[in-house]
Amino acid sequence: MASMSSAPKMSLKLLINKKDNKVVFAEAEYYFIDFLFNLLTLPIGTIVSFLPKENCLRNLHESINKLEEAYLLPNQSNDSPLKLNTPVDAILHFFDLPLSSSDRHVKDGLVTYMVADDLSVTPMSMTSTMALFKKYNIQEVDVLEEKVVSIEFVGALDLLRFALHSKEALTKKCHILAHYPSVVCPFCHGAMASEANYIFSDTEKAQEGYVKGAVTYMVTDALVVKPLSTMSIVDLLNKSYINEVGGELEEKVVDSTMREVCDLTM
Repeated sequence: MASMSSAPKMSLKLLINKKDNKVVFAEAEYYFIDFLFNLLTLPIGTIVSFLPKENCLRNLHESINKLEEAYLLPNQSNDSPLKLNTPVDAILHFFDLPLSSSDRHVKDGLVTYMVADDLSVTPMSMTSTMALFKKYNIQEVDVLEEKVVSIEFVGALDLLRFALHSKEALTKKCHILAHYPSVVCPFCHGAMASEANYIFSDTEKAQEGYVKGAVTYMVTDALVVKPLSTMSIVDLLNKSYINEVGGELEEKVVDSTMREVCDLTM
């Protein structure tokens, strides 16, 4: 198992609303999504220390620890399942990459996922991007900014803590990392993380054709092809002089025959 000092960093590409300094969403690879989903497998007793002090579950857990052995059955020793690992010990296991099959949940490879500020997860797509723009009432694309940050093990613990206390877990943890990398985090009092590069999977088998599968691509009106990403969407909106995404855009699904596809090049 990885130690705290050797645990890897997890890279996130944040789309930030500069107007209110909030994270709209993060682009993440499969390993970060597996980490988030693995948080759901933690026993309640493991995370009670992150709950508010005036919390019934926390009181219940403390009662177990304070109860004298004279009142406990013989099989309830100090290493009883009721006396669970700390969050540090429990989460560290999820930083052991590659994860075991029992700790894997989503497909890897070239699929990119969107993680909203409230930690809801969806595959990256134009539809999900525009839905979040509408949800957060983002009308002008020039208020958006992209930043790449890395979350270390201590930061992951903070993310769990914020998820239990807020509906803006990414903003509370990540937008400070993105905007003020030289200062101390007011929440964990640790040094801010630095920018990191993406490392893509190299496990895909050779396939016929020209581009890799599982990736969604953008094709502009001028037939410019790019992988779909946050910044490719924002860049296209800027180049098309679309400043208000709320009322000017609509989505349609169309089918094209082979003849119609050939006509595109004429």
